[in-house]
Amino acid sequence: MFRTSDIILIAVMVSAAAMTYKIKRDAEVQQTAVYKIQAQIRIEEDTIDLLRADWSLLTQPSRLQRLSDLYKDQLGLQTADARQIVRLDELPEKPPLTIEDIMADSGTPGVDKQKTASIAKDKVGDKPKAAGKAKAGDKKPIVAGAKLKPVVKDKLASNTKVAVADKIAEKIEGGADE
Repeated sequence: MFRTSDIILIAVMVSAAAMTYKIKRDAEVQQTAVYKIQAQIRIEEDTIDLLRADWSLLTQPSRLQRLSDLYKDQLGLQTADARQIVRLDELPEKPPLTIEDIMADSGTPGVDKQKTASIAKDKVGDKPKAAGKAKAGDKKPIVAGAKLKPVVKDKLASNTKVAVADKIAEKIEGGADE
């Protein structure tokens, strides 16, 4: 009736049919996933187009001018003067701050300004009160992430800024006349 080769061929045909069905089904699942992703891409592109339209509407110069006029008093807005614009290399350097300077100048609760200032002025040779603590006279530069209180500028730096700003304003005015 059936030979061994017939049984092997029937088994190969059945397994080939099963494999074909499995591959077809996987392809349909992948195609459905592709369609879903394409639909999401279309939605995102539409959202981006809508956001760009909103952005262009919100940044219209006439609208911004109306808002700046409306809230000028609350925001303290002023027009920029030519003396306010300088290059970075024209600004005077600030002396480095120390922790003691900031602690003495700040109104931190629980910090006595007089004691803090006197600690900062103590001699370097004093012994520390506890092991591991820095000497009172050691001044350490401030770490970049710390909150700083505005430092009172010295008159020389302020006058230098004004002189540089005046020179730049004269150059600008001189260039506009030519």
